[in-house]
Amino acid sequence: AAMNWEALAAIGEAAGALGVIVTLLFLIKQLRDNTLSVRSAAGASYMQAYSAVNGRASDPARSRIARIALEDPSALTPDELVSFNFMMSERLTLYESLCRMHLDGTIHEAHWGVARSDMTSLLQTDAAKDAISPFLPIYDRYFPEFAAELRAALEGENLLYDMRDAFPIEERTR
Repeated sequence: AAMNWEALAAIGEAAGALGVIVTLLFLIKQLRDNTLSVRSAAGASYMQAYSAVNGRASDPARSRIARIALEDPSALTPDELVSFNFMMSERLTLYESLCRMHLDGTIHEAHWGVARSDMTSLLQTDAAKDAISPFLPIYDRYFPEFAAELRAALEGENLLYDMRDAFPIEERTR
């Protein structure tokens, strides 16, 4: 009878070990599924925020200010310059959030690549450089990774296209 109890104990231990392995495999699958879900939600959030910023930029009054700023920022009125600086602040906040998501691994590399290229293109303009530059010391202190991205953008690194090409000079009206 002692042998039967030992055999049952061994079978119980094997079943318990198998149960632990199955549980671990299940948890690994759940973790992967959750990671994919978080990335998907982050990607959707990115697209919504990016679309909202671009949607506001398509407003004719804002578009006009942006086009003047891209061509000749000295032609902006003081009120237009304030408006442009707020538009740049809005973009900067979006880029900062996307950079954080990129560093955390919650958005796809391609999403950050598009945002980085947009940021770089925009920062090739004098008006954008003037609007962004005052924020660099703040980012140096509180988010140095993003400050490094901004500095790289100001130098034209990662430039895939020039945003000013979207607004040919001969089509600009004031």
